[in-house]
Amino acid sequence: MGEGDSLYAKAEAKLKSATRGFSFFTDKPTIYDEAAELFKDAAARYYADDQLQQSGKAYERSANIRLTNLNDELEAAAMLEKAHTSYLSVDRAKAISISEQVIQLQTNKGRFDRAAKTHEDLGGLYATSNNPQDKAKAIENLEKSIKYYTDAKRPASANKNRQLAAQVAAELGDYYKAIDLLMIGAETTAAAPNGRFLVKTYLFKVGVCSLATGDIVGIKKVLDNCGRIDPGFYQEREGRFIIDQMEALEQQDSDRIKANTAAWVPAPEPWMRQLLDTVVVNHATAPEEDFS
Repeated sequence: MGEGDSLYAKAEAKLKSATRGFSFFTDKPTIYDEAAELFKDAAARYYADDQLQQSGKAYERSANIRLTNLNDELEAAAMLEKAHTSYLSVDRAKAISISEQVIQLQTNKGRFDRAAKTHEDLGGLYATSNNPQDKAKAIENLEKSIKYYTDAKRPASANKNRQLAAQVAAELGDYYKAIDLLMIGAETTAAAPNGRFLVKTYLFKVGVCSLATGDIVGIKKVLDNCGRIDPGFYQEREGRFIIDQMEALEQQDSDRIKANTAAWVPAPEPWMRQLLDTVVVNHATAPEEDFS
């Protein structure tokens, strides 16, 4: 029997002793606390030994005692967070379920700062899925995280999640939602000290998302807003690229669209490169041959 198993057995025995009635020597809350600590110690040992499924289970047992027998929601949430970490690489569905329990406990106790981080982590986990329903859940969790971070006046954390939520929305083909998220990020970044050095990244992403829509009127409106946020953006290489592509789209110049995309040397994030290619695929169609 390994050390983790030994500690787990001791925790089970301690928990059973709490159900045997009154003790002259130790009150029940103390016994429950000791059992919870033993399950926690077992979980840590399992984790150190790379027995992750057992580690997650032991942390869950500790959390259940904290919640059911000791009415300690915050400590229960802390144990479940550790369980989530243990399960993450071996049981994704369980890790997700645990995170949802953690969020409920954190919001019950008004710990919205902690809930923001848990929503962020859960959103990031859903975002890695190829399932559109999971990606929708990613956006939902990230937007809750954004709200809590915004309420806590943590704009940098909120904007980090806006960028990921925008990426997921774009991957789902919801370019307008991506644009809305990125524009808010651009506006808050521009208003921050030294934000003008960072806002270009947001505006370039906004521009590419708008190009993917193929809606010339909408693109022009978005570009006007970008210019309002940063009047110098269209003097930058990124801004000139967006303008050139918009003009090529308006003129239905397929060769120019393809050439601009092929010449764009900076390697953007994979999802951005995919969007650039989407513009080519959807809007740079070859003219039909005239067989008359």
